[in-house]
Amino acid sequence: MSSRQFPSGRGEMRGPLEGLFLLYAVLMRAKGEHVTDVDVHDAWAAWTEMRNPDHAALVPFEALDEATQRQDLPYVEAIRAAAGERGVPGAP
Repeated sequence: MSSRQFPSGRGEMRGPLEGLFLLYAVLMRAKGEHVTDVDVHDAWAAWTEMRNPDHAALVPFEALDEATQRQDLPYVEAIRAAAGERGVPGAP
């Protein structure tokens, strides 16, 4: 995946976000265009657990309010776009 596929201002793939983007790349390879907002949240939660285990959003996706759930959608779209560009259908 490349930085141009991530929401504006969030494309730096070095530094503190490198591990998160690596997890998103794994999602792209495993799930491809079938990645969901739940998948993205779970990857973010695993990454965040190691960095900030007291974060308020470290709950199951379904327990998040709608505004917080919507924050995952740009990443879902970016992962799907990257998968589509690479011909990675992934598993449903």
